[in-house]
Order: sequence, then structure tokens, then C-alpha cells
Amino acid sequence: MQAVRRGYWVVLDELNLAPSDVLEALNRLLDDNRELFVPELQETIRPHPHFVLFATQNPPGAIYGGRKVLSKAFRNRFVELHIGDIPDEELKVILNKRCEIAPSYCVKLVESMRALQGMRRGSRAFAGKDGYITARDLFRWANRKSVGYENLASDGFRVLGERLRSENERMSLKRVLEKALKVPEISLEQLYESASSENLEGRLEVALTGKNCDISAEEIIMARSIAWTPAMRRLYALVEACVEHKEPALLVGETGCGKTTVVQILAMIHGQKLRVLNCHQHTETGDFIGGFRPARQGDAPFAWEDGPLIKAMREGDILLVDELSLAEDSVLERLNSVLEPGRAITLPEKGGIDVEELIAHPNFRLIGTMNPGGDFGKKELSPALRNRFTEIWVGGVSSAKEMEEIVSRRLVHSQNMDTIYAHDHAKELALFWEFYQSIAGAGQAKACLQTRDILAWAQFINEVENRKGPNALLGFAAFAHGAYLTLLDGLGLGLGMPEETAKALNRKCVEYLRARIPDTEVRQQSHFFFETSMSISPAFFLLHCAVKFLLYLVSF
Repeated sequence: MQAVRRGYWVVLDELNLAPSDVLEALNRLLDDNRELFVPELQETIRPHPHFVLFATQNPPGAIYGGRKVLSKAFRNRFVELHIGDIPDEELKVILNKRCEIAPSYCVKLVESMRALQGMRRGSRAFAGKDGYITARDLFRWANRKSVGYENLASDGFRVLGERLRSENERMSLKRVLEKALKVPEISLEQLYESASSENLEGRLEVALTGKNCDISAEEIIMARSIAWTPAMRRLYALVEACVEHKEPALLVGETGCGKTTVVQILAMIHGQKLRVLNCHQHTETGDFIGGFRPARQGDAPFAWEDGPLIKAMREGDILLVDELSLAEDSVLERLNSVLEPGRAITLPEKGGIDVEELIAHPNFRLIGTMNPGGDFGKKELSPALRNRFTEIWVGGVSSAKEMEEIVSRRLVHSQNMDTIYAHDHAKELALFWEFYQSIAGAGQAKACLQTRDILAWAQFINEVENRKGPNALLGFAAFAHGAYLTLLDGLGLGLGMPEETAKALNRKCVEYLRARIPDTEVRQQSHFFFETSMSISPAFFLLHCAVKFLLYLVSF
């Protein structure tokens, strides 16, 4: 209404995400008589002569997050323009002026883009020529301000290649960059040499012991138990590069692969406050930007309260939006202006005579995490939102050696341990994980034993081995109890796995555990576990699970 009265220009972004009944309210304003009727005020407003209305939208369909087709009655009130690709010569000029890079680099970047657009990604077949690179990716690559063609190729791989989930696609992109930029082979091992374990552990320790450290004891314990595996160092280096270049980052990976943890560590090292917003299917716009809440002071019954996004933008904090893809597209698209280089947001919801436009603090950063689409009904983001992020694919643990390194940082040496019960739990947990991966295949069964389950298993061993008195479990007995608690007692529950498949997996795991019993005395302690699980009734099975779970809770 302010724009209509005062003659402002208005842009309605992502028009076809709005409900149809809301859009139809604009019909009279878009007609030749140009008037806006406000039923709440029973007032008809005629627009200022300088008032102009613009609108933008992405094509309708499943590719763009299910955006709908506008009705003909509404659509033909606009002068419709189709925006095609930017010509190469114009792209070179834009890169040169906007990103302030040399004209020779601009030529190479555009050539690389066209070469990549000639390829098709198997995992995103319907994305067409935009499967590997879009114009936003090109500008993001140019803004890395690389010096030298080799560094330009390395930055290109970091921006474009590290989001690919297929090793074949990664290698295809790598070869195109090497050919287009005429550089020697890109060494993937040397890309993250600067993020060495010694360097990261030293920086983290400085942050944890600093005078102005405002970190809880639990967070300090968590930070010092981090295993800086090659995958973790790669992830940290990629996220830190996004932070340094003010790029919003999107971490995509399976559950328990370290996405949230690496952001927590990054906030500690950089000395910034971390705000976390967990998304779900009922997340609303107000959960991000805030809203009117009952007032505790003053005469007004309600007062505006900023949400985590607005607080982070004002104070220069890091905002972690966890499980981003669970929120509705219409809610997430509210972030579009924040994800653009201008990093601003307009707050019409706040009301007042003048609409507030907030520009983010220079230190503000936004990082999102999500699981891959198809993981228990989780969806992929629309391309319109997704390519506003620098996307990073976070792979899972790839080897037993890596898993052993992770678990060894979580295990505590037992004060009760006797020589006869000595047991290398870290190695055994890693070997069991490797064995289970080999028999579970790539289906639902694989989801039963994630990294988080292995760490919970290790935590259980810590607790029961350090008990006082006769209730302590030592060596393989603790290991076997943990196996049933974290995996075998509930194998297949809630996953829709066929009963026969679950029983077969259970039997193979029990046989493996039997084979790993180190000596006769420990075999006698673990005898109960290997004789009961496969022949009990369903009711007793559930009771057994409940009792084991209560024992698990009591151990903490």
C-alpha cells in the first residue's frame, strides 16, 4: 500500500510460489482502471502515477520445487518477457567489471563454462546444460580472486567439483578444467594441505584456552575429541573458504558425517557466536525472521521480537540452518535476498510507517545442512535456491582405518581394566563396522549402523567399563552388550525391512561376534547374548529391548 500511495517500484520475486487467492487480489490493480481495494478498510486506493509493478518467477514444474502454473486470467495482465542466457561477450564484460578480474581470466572462465555446459550429469539429467555450472557459479568462482591459471583451476574445482556426489563426474569436471585452462593435472591431495591436523588442532586449542573464551565444558570436551581425518580436514577447509569469501554454504551428506560438528568447530576457531535453527515440515517464515510476541514490558500487549536470522544479521553471528530441506519451498525462498551478494532483507511483517530494510553485519555468515533427497522422504532443494549456495558434498566414512581413528578419540581407558580383559575396542568397532557394511549392501539395512551408532556404542563401553563394583562390564563383555544395545536388538525396526532379511543380518553379526571372542573366560561372560536373540517371541523381544534401553539410560 505504501508503494501504491507513494509511487514506488515493487518487485514480486518468485511470484508463482504465492497462493492463488493472494495473487487474485491484485487483479484490479493490474487492470486498466488501476485501483486497489482493501476490504479490511473498505477503501479503494488509486496508485500514484509513478507506481510500477514487476514480478519474477522460475518455470513451473517439478524441477523447480513444484512451482505452479499461473492462471491465464492472471498471467495475461502482465507483459511477459522470457529471460535467456547471457551472451558470452556480455558475460566477459560483467566478470571484468563486477568481479574485478583480468580480461584474460574472463575469457578462460567463459570458455570453461561453455565446455561444462556441453556435458550432462547423470545424477541431474533434467537440469540439462546447468547440471555442472550456472551463471551464479561462474560469478562465485570469479570472486575467489585467483592468481595464476593453476590457482584458478584449483578454485574452480573447489567451487564446482566438491559438490558432485559421483567420483566419475568429479573426474570429468577435473579433466575439462585442466583442458580449458591449459594447466597441469590438478592434485587433489594438495588442495587442502594447509588444513593439516597440527595446524587445526593448534588453532582450536588457542580458541579453547583464550582469555575471552565463552565455550561450555561440554563443547570443549566435544572439540578435543574431534579426529582430524582427511575427510574432516577437507570439509573444514572448504567451509572456511566459504566463510572467508562471504559465501553461504550448503553441506549435503548422510546423517552422522560431521556436517554440524565442523560448523561448531569453525565458530569456535573464529570466535563467533553460533545460532542454530532446526528446520522441520512445519517451519514457518516467522521461525527465521521473528514475529509479534506477548510483551513483558510496556503498554502494548504485543511487541516485535527478532528471529535467529535477524539477530545473526544484526550482530554478525554465524547462523546454522540444520535440515534445511525439510522446510517448505515458500518458506525457504524468503532467504533469497539474504543469499545474494547484497545480503539484505526487507521486513514488511514488522509494520510501522517505513518498512525496515536490514543489511547484514560484515561478519554474518549463513550455513545450511541437509541430507540427500530420498533419505526417508527428504527432498532436494529447488535449483533457484540451491545455486545461491556454495554446495559441498560430505561423504561418509570411507575406510575402517578412518573409523578407528574417529572412535579412538572417544574411548576412555578403563581404570578397572585387567590384563585378562584387555581389548582394543577402537579397532574392533572399526572392523565390525567394515564387516556390517560388506553384508548390508546399499539398501535400507545400511542405515541401521551409522557413525552416530558406532559413537554411541563407544560411549556405552566408556560408561560400563568405568563402573565401580561387580556391575562393571569389561573387555569383550562390554563390547557385546554394546552390539546388542546399538544394533542387534532393534535391527530393522522402523525401516520396513523384511523380517527374514533382518534375521539373516542378525545371524551373520552374531556369528562374527562369536568369532571375535578373545578367550574362554570372556566367552563365558558373553554366553547369554549368543543363545537368545534369534528364537524369542516378539513380545519378549520388545521387553528385552525396553530393558536394555533402560539399562543404557541408567549408565549415564
